[in-house]
Amino acid sequence: MATLSARRRGKSSAHSNSHNSSHHVAASGSRLKGFTLRSKGAGFKPHPNPYGDQHGQQYTFKLLANGELVEAIGPDFMDEWMKVNPREQKLTGPIMKAIEDTWMGNPSEFFRVNRGLVISAESVKYDSETGMVEIVFTDPKKHGIVDGGHTFKKVVKELIPATYGNPLGETGDDEDEAATSDTEDEDDESEQADEELEEVVDRYLSCEVWVGLKLEQAALLTQGRNTSRTVPPYAIMSIKGEFDPLKKAIERTNSSYANKVVAFKPNEHVEGLDEFKPVSVLDVLQLLTAMDIGNYDANDHPVEAYKNKAFGAKYFGDRNAEYVKMFPLVGDFLELFDKLRQVVPEAYDSANSSPKRWTKVLAGDGQQIDKRRVESLYYIDPTGQTMVLRSPNALYFPMFSAFRAHLKDVGGAYKWHNGKSPTSWDEGDFHEACKRLALKISKAVKNKEHVHNAVGRDPEVWATCYETLNSFLFEYGMKSRS
Repeated sequence: MATLSARRRGKSSAHSNSHNSSHHVAASGSRLKGFTLRSKGAGFKPHPNPYGDQHGQQYTFKLLANGELVEAIGPDFMDEWMKVNPREQKLTGPIMKAIEDTWMGNPSEFFRVNRGLVISAESVKYDSETGMVEIVFTDPKKHGIVDGGHTFKKVVKELIPATYGNPLGETGDDEDEAATSDTEDEDDESEQADEELEEVVDRYLSCEVWVGLKLEQAALLTQGRNTSRTVPPYAIMSIKGEFDPLKKAIERTNSSYANKVVAFKPNEHVEGLDEFKPVSVLDVLQLLTAMDIGNYDANDHPVEAYKNKAFGAKYFGDRNAEYVKMFPLVGDFLELFDKLRQVVPEAYDSANSSPKRWTKVLAGDGQQIDKRRVESLYYIDPTGQTMVLRSPNALYFPMFSAFRAHLKDVGGAYKWHNGKSPTSWDEGDFHEACKRLALKISKAVKNKEHVHNAVGRDPEVWATCYETLNSFLFEYGMKSRS
């Protein structure tokens, strides 16, 4: 349903609703002041408790979120009736941006997309004739907004005023001056009123109200409803089928890996599930980002691939055309990363450098050397039985990304310079390339005082590895200077 709302220089078109809120003495007879919220609602429905009324009753409805709601709660609601919420509300960040985007872009879907509010109250009732919902709060220790406090504060403090004007009439000095000017230009304003009328779609908040809860029950409800995690963006991408072409590309090279190992949805990548998939699609996207030659070159390196795993999903969406070019070689990339982790340790050890063993490079000064093989090479062996030494991305990503020097874009598809994947090179040649890269990484580890994270974040390390592999390709005739 849509209504017409006049937004006139920050003034609300909502009628006064001050009679819809009131203070009263708690039912216990104490002098504690309670609060009654009266506002418009729709779809009111009771949900009987199977254990009886004494265990608390649940009601749900959709609360109309416009200027009248702000008037109804008044200026003090946030201070008194948000204490049962365990977190302070921050109105910035990606979640708040997503709430605002839905509010502005899909107003009629807001109540469905947003999780809404969970409220603990003394009582609640609905007048079907007037459409008014009345919620009574008496005890701030157990009554108020239990969950959804961030949504409520964002809606009341920012989104409603931005959409319907400021119902409470709070203005700054500049606005006071504008109001004076408005009085002087009243005739002009009247002439423009019709032009400023615009259609505003009603927004609703989904509400779940629990009444009759004891303090312990209210606390348990608060604890239970505030442990959920935000749905990551890549989960939505998966639902929309955006990863389907990538999955098919991987299936063409290794169907077992694509179908039994890679989790394309967040709920597949949870240990303890019967069909737990150990590799997240985010891990695959990280590797693709590290091999991007369309957005990076010899002077600019994809350090973001290591620094933030979430960037892979973002770039896959924003730069999808570039990632599609990689699909013909996606199997080569996944195999290359496994092969590097398999060969680098023995290639480095054969160099008789200092330190003499790759395990020492991994451990660092004063740390215990770990010779256990603890990481699976899932692409080479989807069963997970083939294991290698610990393989921190901070050390392996610069080496892996160096192989961008062996890539070229031919007619909108990635190809290797000599037509051969590095994993198909002569075994001795690949061993030599791994040795040279490992020596550069070992030196970087020493220079960074064995702080691996600093190695992975240093663009100079990535540049050194790239130059090392590029020189190797020319030396071994795998790449022509022409």
